[in-house]
Amino acid sequence: MTSTLYDLIQQIRPLHRVVERVVGETLRGTGVSVGMRAVLEALHALGPTTVPALATSIGVQRQYAQRMVDALVEAQLVERRANPAHRRSHHYAVTQAGIGRFADIHAREQRFLEPLLTTLTPADLATAARVLDTLSAHFHASSPEPP
Repeated sequence: MTSTLYDLIQQIRPLHRVVERVVGETLRGTGVSVGMRAVLEALHALGPTTVPALATSIGVQRQYAQRMVDALVEAQLVERRANPAHRRSHHYAVTQAGIGRFADIHAREQRFLEPLLTTLTPADLATAARVLDTLSAHFHASSPEPP
């Protein structure tokens, strides 16, 4: 059983890499990188938030999240707002242009994923989600420090 679990875990990194390459291809011509896309999606879901909170939510270092936010601000897809709770830690929010760009990107991704639904059942997807949630919780609990 342990070797089966190990084999499953070993599949994650190569899968992550190929997903990142494919997502990068779907982003061609959008002016958005894979990292920017992840931050744009998180900000879209979270609403206005600080860079540290954003970084924690997507599991990256604050400095990386800040670079992606800065690129999105420069592209006018995200805007900086005052944070009533803290003068120096601004909130960042998706602009109308960012909402439209993310909707276009998400639609491209949905079209790409749609053929998988002929192979994977809702039960398959539920099981996969449960396994990934369990693995994620185990490894996060064992992590010596946050990213």
